[in-house]
Amino acid sequence: MKEKIIPFPIKPNEIVILLSFNLDGATFPELFEQMGFSVLWAKTYEQTESLLKRNKPDVAIEWQRYAEDYSILKLVKKYWKETPVLLCPNYSGKPPPDLKGIGYAGYLTIPMRIQELFDRMYAILTPIKRKLLVELWQELE
Repeated sequence: MKEKIIPFPIKPNEIVILLSFNLDGATFPELFEQMGFSVLWAKTYEQTESLLKRNKPDVAIEWQRYAEDYSILKLVKKYWKETPVLLCPNYSGKPPPDLKGIGYAGYLTIPMRIQELFDRMYAILTPIKRKLLVELWQELE
C-alpha cells in the first residue's frame, strides 16, 4: 500500500484516521479502509509528517513499539493540536498510568476489538463525525 493522500480540505462526510507508521505492512490500513474510514498511513516518520502537513485527521492511532514511544502523538500535536490520539500499547499491552497527562485521548487493548475501537472513537469524535461513525457501524452489522 502506498502513502495515502486525501485532498485538503477533507470532506466533512468522511472520518479520516491516521494510522501509525509503526504498523508492519498494509494489513491494518486496508482493514480500516474496508470498514469505511479514509485512511492516512505511510511507512516512515518522514512520510507521515508529509501527510500531516497536507491532511487533518479526525483521530490518530499510535501503535507503540516500546515504552516512551510517543512519535505519532508528538507529530500529530505538532500540526493538529485538537486531533485526539488513541494509544495501542503494543510493547506491554498496558497503557501508562499517566495516559491523559502524556496527551492521549484513550487507549485500545491488544488484540483490538472492533466494538472497542468504535466505542473509544465515539467518545472523542465531534458530533458530526459520531453520526458518521454510527452509520459505519450499522453498515458493518
